[in-house]
Amino acid sequence: MSKRIWIWSILIPALSVIHAEDLDGLNEAVGVNQTLEEGFGARQSGMAVTFPAFQRDADAVTNAPASMNDVDDFTFSSAHAEKFGTAKFDDFAFLFPFESNSTLGLGLSRYGVSGIENWPEGSNPLASQPPEVFSIADYLLVGAFSRRWGGFDAGVNMNLLYRHLDQDGIGMRGDGMAQYTWAKRFRVSALMKGLIPSSASWQSGYSEYEAPELYLGGAARLPAPYFYGTLEAAWQSEGIFHRTAKSGNGLNGSRPWDRPGDFLAAGNLGLEFLFDFGMALRFGVNEFSSKSTASLATFGMGYNWRHILGLDYSFTPHPDLLATHRVSLQFTPAFPKFNGRDFRYRGSPRPLPALPETGTPASGVNPDPKDAVGSPDAPESLEPENGSGVNEAKPSASPSPKAQAPSTGKQASPPAQDGSHGGEKEVIEEEEAE
Repeated sequence: MSKRIWIWSILIPALSVIHAEDLDGLNEAVGVNQTLEEGFGARQSGMAVTFPAFQRDADAVTNAPASMNDVDDFTFSSAHAEKFGTAKFDDFAFLFPFESNSTLGLGLSRYGVSGIENWPEGSNPLASQPPEVFSIADYLLVGAFSRRWGGFDAGVNMNLLYRHLDQDGIGMRGDGMAQYTWAKRFRVSALMKGLIPSSASWQSGYSEYEAPELYLGGAARLPAPYFYGTLEAAWQSEGIFHRTAKSGNGLNGSRPWDRPGDFLAAGNLGLEFLFDFGMALRFGVNEFSSKSTASLATFGMGYNWRHILGLDYSFTPHPDLLATHRVSLQFTPAFPKFNGRDFRYRGSPRPLPALPETGTPASGVNPDPKDAVGSPDAPESLEPENGSGVNEAKPSASPSPKAQAPSTGKQASPPAQDGSHGGEKEVIEEEEAE
């Protein structure tokens, strides 16, 4: 290992655990840039999990950067959420699978409250309308990149915030994620929030930061052919290292080595059943508590039409505040001159087996490279016979024209240039003469 790598291996952990007093002008806090905890789209909120599930749309840009490689489409997504009756969260994401093992993504969002009444001191309390109203909001720009090596995926994203509250400010945070998938059905994953620590700087000169935190998760897809679909189950933990609040219903800041039971109870569990015709039903639990399940559970449903247009809805109750409703839309362009579906495999074939009935790949999917002529795995009928890479026509199994002609003592003439057979003409003339 080179000297430079050794130096960085020492500096990076040191920066992640450095004390606030050692950072000039920074103050350690919890919940810095809280807007970044809001996931994109209605699917993740309907399942109550953000990053461990297998991804299908552009919302992975923010929710699960490493899982962007699950999506092979040039696709867009957008969502609108009504939170607690007043706050609104709007987001837009775009995903570009530019290479067979690499993906880029871009996301934008606004999270804010509009129409807040302002009653300055000395204003008339009997007035029917407030003297003025104002808004507060966070604006987010996020860019992401992911790379795949076999069953291993790694991804990073960078979040930049403009904060317009009682004073203006800017914030940032970089996240990193890794996951491993086997049998295309099972997955374990880890998300490091604050790989570049979350920090914010305000107009007053006050600055704050939040130390990195690690989250773990896993997912499994279980085919259910008798119900014409696939069941997906996913689990996501709360943060491992910090003794911060991990429950919305009680004082629970336990880490896994302190009180494992409480730590596991604070985790999230999500289920989704995806029917073969495109409809999905979702259910999730934010945590396991003695409180009513109705205040902890989340619900959702969605439908995807021909892998082009998708619509999702989720409902998330809250123990004390009003519920959250979220609607999201996914769009994958499919035009005659541009098809965003399976965009990743425009330059290289997708490795899918051929249909057993015809020996040809499924409609809309590029051929399997194994089926290419000259491949050692190609079917016997596709093997080249002349060494030129092009198959020659094989002799027909049907009898030759000579064998079909009646026995007249004359040999059938060669085929005519117009495509007809000369021997047939001679037979007809001989029959007329008789």
